[in-house]
Amino acid sequence: MSIHASKGLEADFVVVGLRGGFWGFPSQLVDDALLELVLTQADEYPHGEERRLFYVALTRARFRSFLVADTAEDLSVFTQELMRDYAGDVEIAGSPWFRSCPRCPGGILKFQGTLRRLLTCTHQPACSHSVPVCPKCRHGVLERGVTKQWHCGACGETHPPCPRCVSGILQRRQGPYGEFLGCSNYSDTQIQCRYKQRPL
Repeated sequence: MSIHASKGLEADFVVVGLRGGFWGFPSQLVDDALLELVLTQADEYPHGEERRLFYVALTRARFRSFLVADTAEDLSVFTQELMRDYAGDVEIAGSPWFRSCPRCPGGILKFQGTLRRLLTCTHQPACSHSVPVCPKCRHGVLERGVTKQWHCGACGETHPPCPRCVSGILQRRQGPYGEFLGCSNYSDTQIQCRYKQRPL
C-alpha cells in the first residue's frame, strides 16, 4: 500500500522501498513556484513533507522495519542520511561495499564507470577517495592490511598493490612475450596506469 494509506495502521513488519533520482523517494520534482508563495511557512528541513511520510512508514512496524535501497546507481537522500547519522542503529545487509566514505561526511562509496573495478566517493571531485573491488569475487571491498597488501573482506583473497598509482592492484596478464603483472587501472579512462612488471 502507499505510505499515505498506511497512516493509523500497524503491522508486525514493514518493508519500504528507497530509491534516489528524479522519481525516487524523496522525489526530486520541484514544487510550483506559485504554490510556494501561498504556503505560510517553509519547511525547516529539505524534503520536509516526504520526510514526515517516511517517518510514518517506519513507525508502522511493531517489531522491525526493512528498507530496500538501491545501492548501485541512485542513492536516496534518506539512505545516505541513515548511513551517515545512524550507522550504529542501522543494520546493513546485502552488498558489503555499501558504506559511507571514511574521508568526508555524507559521501557514499559507489561503483564508478562500467568496468565496476573501483568504488569512488559520490562527492567527487571534492573528495577523491576510492577503493578497489576484488577481481576474484567481484563484490568485496579491498582494504589495506598491515603488510600493505590489498585484502578482500568478502572472500579473503589478497592482492599486491600497484606501486605507481596505489589505488590499483597487480593482476596476472598474458602478453606477446609471456605472462606479466599489470595494474588493474590499465583500461580506466581517468587513471590509465600502464605499470607492469615480471611475475614474482
